[in-house]
Amino acid sequence: MRQRARKLLVTILVLLGFAGFYFVHVNPITRHLQYGLDFRGGVEVQYQATPLPGQQITPQAMQRLLALIGERANKLGVSEPVIQQMGSTRLMVQLPGIKSQEQALHYLGETASLEIMDPTGKHVLLTGADLSSAMAVIDQQADPADPYVIYLTFNARGTKAFAAATQKYDQQRLPIYLNGKLLEAPRVNNVITNGKATLTGGFSTLKRAQTMALLLQSGALPVNLKVLDVRTVSPTLGAASVRASKLAAALAVSLIGIFMVVWYRVAGLLANVALMVYLLALLAALAALNATITLPGVAGMILSAGMAVDANVIIFSRVREEMATGKTPRLSVELGFRHAIRAIIDSNATTFLAGFLLFVLGSGEVKGFAITLMVGIVISLFTAVFITRELIRLAADAGWARIRTIFIG
Repeated sequence: MRQRARKLLVTILVLLGFAGFYFVHVNPITRHLQYGLDFRGGVEVQYQATPLPGQQITPQAMQRLLALIGERANKLGVSEPVIQQMGSTRLMVQLPGIKSQEQALHYLGETASLEIMDPTGKHVLLTGADLSSAMAVIDQQADPADPYVIYLTFNARGTKAFAAATQKYDQQRLPIYLNGKLLEAPRVNNVITNGKATLTGGFSTLKRAQTMALLLQSGALPVNLKVLDVRTVSPTLGAASVRASKLAAALAVSLIGIFMVVWYRVAGLLANVALMVYLLALLAALAALNATITLPGVAGMILSAGMAVDANVIIFSRVREEMATGKTPRLSVELGFRHAIRAIIDSNATTFLAGFLLFVLGSGEVKGFAITLMVGIVISLFTAVFITRELIRLAADAGWARIRTIFIG
């Protein structure tokens, strides 16, 4: 029994050592993470909302604006854009990874207005509000000099209106205006009931057609936007943030590891192994969730690491108390875990609830902090209840706990 436990424990430690070496040096898991504006650099824009002619800026209009700007940023592939309302009519947008100010301003603030008119050009039949999707493609059957087209799909209301229009104006031309300019006036050859149409002409490049499709799909902005300030966060600042965060994390983990070994001896050493498993599992979970790492997110990881260590402290203190009464090491381990688990679950549950409220009520980097904290708490519970517990059990079965002061201090 003792020999088997020793072999199993040594095998687990060796395998964990190889896994740690692989994910830290050979294929660093940090390469698979997404980083925010403070790490990667990007563009930050501040806007002033001004009312459209004959309208007022209402709280509902600002909420619609926030949603549309977020939708446009997400469709650009920007990971975790930070979009915050500042005051009643101001807006701050952070776009990690976007290097061009012109690109950011063009995508965020421009409005694409689509209108399909009757043959007289006096009555609007459909608008961009009737669209459900718009996709830019290269049409292989189109004119080689003008191959870029946008496929339109109308929503239920638009499909019905488009079918009625093509039926009413069969064999006539329906002018299509984009941003107030005549794009084309195709002839209706038959009734179109599937809610699909194609825009051709006027797109010099596929990129331009894709931009227009994006703007059409996201809809018109409910207010006008005036740029107050735009700045580019340089990669130099991002690199400095990465270095500072790595140094802070390394110092925190090192100090925690030293404390655990000095105070809890062999048990503390095994807890450090579980802590390494926790950190790698946390980074893997964040990579799988496509979470964006920001400086507040790093703070959330360090805090959750502290929670993981706190769970081990509670467990080891109870095990030490049980061993001091003369109980066997294995029984002390079982009783220590049994008595400590309720306090661990209570403390982690309250912290998780606080993180959940921050995620629901917060925005931007506050959400990043909350996500890393919540994910870290769940993983720390797993490592404390399963990883640390099994390692300590095996150590007790292997005979490493015969001397209490060496085993657990």
